Amino acid sequence: MKKLFMMSALAAAIMLTACSGNGKTGTGDSASQDATVLETTLPVTSGEYRAVSFQDTAAGAVRTRFDGRILMALDPDNAGIYIYENGNRTHFKAKAILSKIFEQKDSIYIASDKDNREITLIPGKENVDTLIVYRGSVPVKVSFETKPMSTLTPTEVWNRISTQLSK
Repeated sequence: MKKLFMMSALAAAIMLTACSGNGKTGTGDSASQDATVLETTLPVTSGEYRAVSFQDTAAGAVRTRFDGRILMALDPDNAGIYIYENGNRTHFKAKAILSKIFEQKDSIYIASDKDNREITLIPGKENVDTLIVYRGSVPVKVSFETKPMSTLTPTEVWNRISTQLSK
């Protein structure tokens, strides 16, 4: 009987805790609303994109036939970009953890990485956008298809980035 009483008291306490507001204003809902608003204002969403060409200004390398991937996690609190080659021919990799998410400036979008370098997104014509990121200290232009190969949540993108970095 004592065990039954303790279990029912515990269940009631859990129910009260779950139903109480605790004075919070629903930060989880607010964060998801911020992410939704962000994705509707940007020409890209969180997901995986096919990179079709890149231009490395330091090495003077221009690859017009590039089979790469871009993973973009666009969450206001945890945003990042990882670019890699789908295979191992050029060993191309670039990554950026964004400290400031993309904001529109005229016809382009500017973000900042954790080193305060500008990351530029240029919406293009003919279904190809361009992203200017840094590979070390060198700016690299990467062109990618406008339509994502797969639309993912920022958490799913970070899981894929972790998988790629562990290879």
